[in-house]
Amino acid sequence: MPSSFRKDLEFGNRIELAWMNFMGDKTLKTYEQSKGKEPGWDIVELNDKVYFEVKWDTKSSAAWSSYGTRRDPTGNLFIEYVNPSADKDSGIRASISKYWVYVVKYAPNSLVDENSFGDYKAHAHLFNREALLKFCESSNLNTRDTKRDVGKGMPVNARGWILPWDIVNESKKDSGWLAVYDISDYLSLPILTQ
Repeated sequence: MPSSFRKDLEFGNRIELAWMNFMGDKTLKTYEQSKGKEPGWDIVELNDKVYFEVKWDTKSSAAWSSYGTRRDPTGNLFIEYVNPSADKDSGIRASISKYWVYVVKYAPNSLVDENSFGDYKAHAHLFNREALLKFCESSNLNTRDTKRDVGKGMPVNARGWILPWDIVNESKKDSGWLAVYDISDYLSLPILTQ
């Protein structure tokens, strides 16, 4: 397993657990993280079986450094929807989740270190998944192909919409955007897995 995959998996798990712990404190309900790679969900509220898909974005809302050069925030979300190599739905189209949670790094006055937690804010944007999907499908958005978790020489296996934050902010209701939460404190806590 390539080290970048392990790092992404570790960060993803940490973000999912931070969201789960935040929701547990906020709602006083019991949540569980998926075991391994569950198709279509990351966190479930156990009593009502409400599913959440949790995404982590390091570059949409925070400046970062790449090879010593400052890079500005992209201002976009990437919403995966199809695996073009397998010709099958993936990401938001394959999810069974009711909610799509997009956690972004937020540090308006500084660069963030991609390999650390705690030197920036983490904002969790909560979307209704079905409304977000319909909005992306009807908005004539640009798309991008990428490779996810595959080795060198393997075909492109993820295509997604490039959704600008500006469009979300102008059309919050239509885009399915429901709320934003600061979950920064939950990233700095020791994470206890189940």
